Amino acid sequence: AEAQITAALDYVTQEYIPHGYLLTGFGDKTPSESLSELLGTMGLDLDPLDLSTSGGIPVDANCLVLYSPTRDLTPHEASLITAYLNGGGSLMLNTSPELAESCPNLNSVVALFGLTAQKGLVQEGDTSFISGNQYTLVPTVSTQHAATAYVTSGGFKPQLPNCHAISVASTLPAGVTVTPLFTTSDKAVLVTTDKTATLTEAGK
Repeated sequence: AEAQITAALDYVTQEYIPHGYLLTGFGDKTPSESLSELLGTMGLDLDPLDLSTSGGIPVDANCLVLYSPTRDLTPHEASLITAYLNGGGSLMLNTSPELAESCPNLNSVVALFGLTAQKGLVQEGDTSFISGNQYTLVPTVSTQHAATAYVTSGGFKPQLPNCHAISVASTLPAGVTVTPLFTTSDKAVLVTTDKTATLTEAGK
């Protein structure tokens, strides 16, 4: 409640209101209630945006949200998002493990920033990093990014089910800095999405 009141005061007093767009048309799911509340606390309301019919990304877009897509971007959509990000825009991306190999155009966008989605599910081997089972992670939360203040406010710990790993290139593109928000223990491994075989060590 305190966070909502603070956000409301910020909304009516600030000169510039941040605006976000929820990308639609990708077989995407509706963002969870908790995520919607979190974005609202940050003063970021979302309008739907279909890149296949809009002709482009609105100039007032402070953030794009792509939530659980089930199909890949088209090359044109990927180029629109890439240009937007290169111009200083922000993208909140939530993907599922089974899409790590089936979305080359989406992967090409994040690869420009030194990131690669790894095949398979993360299985945690340290019981202090799980909740209920080895596939529901209670990760270490970074203290180096302002976004984590919203995640950890009130002393809550995130619980992340059925996650895929994201690797960071050893050499990042010029001007790019990557701050991992959630990390596993060193005992985590990658397994197939059907949980039948180990693929490789996930590291952190």
